[in-house]
Formats: sequence, C-alpha cells, structure tokens
Amino acid sequence: MATALVFSGCQQAPQKTPEQALNDGMKNLTAVTSHQYAITFNGDLNGPQGQKPAKVTFNVALSGSADIKDMQDPKFNLKIDGTGNADDQGASASAEIRMNKDDVFFTLSKLDLKGAAQPIPKEFMDMYLAKWWKIAIPPEALKEFEANLPEYGSQEAMTPAQQKIKDLVNNTQFFKNVKYVGAESVKDVPSFHYTADLDKDAFMAFALQAAQDQGKTIADSDKKDMQDAMQKIDFTGNVWVTQDTGILNQVTGDIKFISTVPTDPTGTVSISATLWDFNKPVTVEVPTGAQDFPVQALLGGILGGGDAPTDNSGAAGMMAPTDTSGMAPTDGSGAAMMVPPTGAGMMPTSTDSMMSQQVTP
Repeated sequence: MATALVFSGCQQAPQKTPEQALNDGMKNLTAVTSHQYAITFNGDLNGPQGQKPAKVTFNVALSGSADIKDMQDPKFNLKIDGTGNADDQGASASAEIRMNKDDVFFTLSKLDLKGAAQPIPKEFMDMYLAKWWKIAIPPEALKEFEANLPEYGSQEAMTPAQQKIKDLVNNTQFFKNVKYVGAESVKDVPSFHYTADLDKDAFMAFALQAAQDQGKTIADSDKKDMQDAMQKIDFTGNVWVTQDTGILNQVTGDIKFISTVPTDPTGTVSISATLWDFNKPVTVEVPTGAQDFPVQALLGGILGGGDAPTDNSGAAGMMAPTDTSGMAPTDGSGAAMMVPPTGAGMMPTSTDSMMSQQVTP
C-alpha cells in the first residue's frame, strides 16, 4: 500500500515556512545562469481626469531563452508580440531578437498602426519589414555589457559592487502575508504555490540602500517622491518555487494603481512570468541571409540627412546600456524585463532609474 501511494503521486509537503521558501527561492534564482522564459503584460489603465489619453490598454508577450554562464559568449533569444491602444489610436507589432558574442540579429515581422495621423511610409515597410538584419558587436560594447550584469556563476568573478547588490537582495524580504496554497506543476516541474503581497517598505529600503551602495546621492525630495509613489500602487500575486531545487520559477499578479487625487492614473497591469530549464545549454540560431543593418542610412533619413554613426555605436547602445535597471524588478514580479531575464537580470546593477521607472505610475 505504501508503494502504491508513492507511485500514485503523493504530494510532497514543504519543509520551510512560506516566508523562508520565497526568500530562498529568490536567492537560488540569482545562481541561475541560463533558462527559458515566457512573460506577459496586460494593462487596462485610465488616464487622469480630463487628460488624454483617457483609456490605455496593452498586451505584450515575451518569450525565449538566455544564457550568461560565459559572459564572453552570451546567448539571448527573444520573441516579442504586442498590441496597444490609446483612445482611438492603436498599434500591433511582432519582432524577434537573437544575440551571440559576435552579432545582434533582429527582424520586424509585423507593424500595423490604427488611427495614426501619419501612416508608416511604404518605403520603410518595403525596406525593413520581414527581413533579418544584423549589427556587429564591438568588443568594448561586450565588455561594458558584462560589467553591467552581475555574474553569479563564479563568486570570485563578481566585483565588490555586484557582491553588495547580491548580499542586499539576499537579506531583503520583498514579500509579506505569504501563504502556502498547495503543490502544483509548472512546466511539468513539481512546485509549491504561495500567495504573497509586495512589502513596499522593504522594496523602498532596498532601492535606497542599493543606490547608496553604488555611490548615488539620494535627496530628501527624491525619498519623499518615492514614498508618495509607493502609496499609489499595490502588488498582490502568486509565486511558485520548485520542490527539488527551491528556485522561484513563476510569478503572476496584479499591479494596481490607486488614485489619491484626480490627477492620478488608475487601473491594473497584470503580469505573468514563467522560467524553466534552469542551467541548461542555450543555442542561438544564426538567421540565414541576415544583412548588415544600414544604421547610417536609417538615421540619416530620420535626421533629415544628418550625420549618422559609422562606428557601430548602434550596436553598442543596444548591447551596453549604462543603466540596466529596466531589465527586471527586484521584487521578483518580472514587471519590466527589457532584456531576456537571467539570474543576473533579475537584479539591476543600477537603481537610479529603477525608483522612477518601476515604482512611479
């Protein structure tokens, strides 16, 4: 009978308190160097009273894989599909980005506008749509990209600043009111399901301390602005942690924008982020027939014939942002992942814009 119960799928019970399970789940995620991911954002927002746009809705889906085990050979795959509407205007687009140590490849497979005052020129559509392009990555851009992403595969490779950020995350409890729901499967991986609320005080304390650790000066007015902004949002969600390895592997939830005065926007942004295939190899398929992207010609047209960079700085700008805070929120909600998430991508190395971009409605 005991054997029958085991093989019939008896559910394992968590051995940790809900709070400890979530904290350890985030810590373990920082050690992940590769994974597959699927992320969605769905927004339904109302603008401040009497202002335009009065109504904004959007749906964005990101999917792909990322591998930063060897920062001299990073690998990213990203597919993007999205639609958005602002009152009577709207847009939909589909794109794909791939990156290896040598090149960034990208294609814009769909771009439609609705109600736009100026339609997309046919010349642009014919020239750029549904074609694979590539931009070579300058060596200095790859180095700066590496410097802006904490490296968790090797403790010795981390800089003191990166170690401070990691220690700060590991010592911060971002969630409160954590409750165990039950044992469930995420991408066929047995996981424990919890509900939780974002601890806004802990999040703000983290952001301020991280900024100070990086040498940023935070004025009292900035702190007050952040406190006010935090009072205008709430995050309630569901979090899953793998049973065997204890890694946070899924987050869903709603960010609600609360109106305190008529000039505040209101509404909800629903988020879902799922990660799987941890620490498994990732490959980047080089698109057949990818052409060198005509940066100079495009910028020349946009600038009315003005000078355009000839040193591949377009690739440098894509590869080496000086502020990576937009990659993902430190609360684990996956709310603003601008680059395919990795263990490193879950934690920005710069917090100056994080406070304004991720906390302010």
